[in-house]
Amino acid sequence: MDCVINVFKEKGYTSQDVVSICKGILKTKKIGHAGTLDPDATGVLLLGVGKGTKITEYLMEHGKTYIFEMCFGTSTDTLDLSGNVTGFSEKTYDKEKLKKILDDLNGKTIEQVPPMYSAVKVNGKKLYEYARENKEIKRKSRKITIFNIEPLYILENSCIIKVRCSKGTYIRVLIEDIAKKLDKLAYMKSLIRVNSGGFDIKDSVKIDSLRKCNIEDVSFSVYESLTEMKSIELDESLYKKITNGVKINIVHDNIDNIKVICKDRFIGIGSIEDHILKMNKVFDICK
Repeated sequence: MDCVINVFKEKGYTSQDVVSICKGILKTKKIGHAGTLDPDATGVLLLGVGKGTKITEYLMEHGKTYIFEMCFGTSTDTLDLSGNVTGFSEKTYDKEKLKKILDDLNGKTIEQVPPMYSAVKVNGKKLYEYARENKEIKRKSRKITIFNIEPLYILENSCIIKVRCSKGTYIRVLIEDIAKKLDKLAYMKSLIRVNSGGFDIKDSVKIDSLRKCNIEDVSFSVYESLTEMKSIELDESLYKKITNGVKINIVHDNIDNIKVICKDRFIGIGSIEDHILKMNKVFDICK
């Protein structure tokens, strides 16, 4: 079984919980996910099954879309609803200033420091493990991109916001940074991922449904899952060379990642530089 499944992760499950449960349902050990969701978060969790595990890194490159609610007046150590309260401020906020802050973020690449309560590893240990020992660890900032961000509902003491962002974005940190610009404290009350790697929440399937349905009806081939990636078709005479990893001379513009088709099979993902096609990953499976 080589495919991708768009699973709806429900509240209370870790992303690894979902992987473990689906290994049992599908009776396979080869499953991985494309981007962690916190236990309290819900929404799209893409699972790569079989050779589908080889494309999770590419699915994550396409970015993600979230809807979240930020509540003003309180801060917590985890930056979300599950944490211990660390401070208070006025609950009301300047709504026009919030709109301007969000507008200014549109299309911007910014620096973001991972929160202490996260799975980022430092010296082989996860940050949340240090946090539980009351240890503050110096973290390196990373660049993330906010492709689009807009308020959906502006309420008296909270705001519901939709954001499309690059991989590695921590919404909890984004909320904290927005609140600081408003000179307020805030925390993340809820988070739902509505799109990931081009897969939408409306097409996701719950774990209980996976137990009952035909997996072929809810899964996507490895080839069709890479919706954002261009493809190229090679002559059948090149099949043996390309499947053996031999570099091919080709007339094509430079491109980092491209789907390679030969003999009506999805050979894998390659890159083209100076008219040379080199395979990065070889699948050789049906389209």
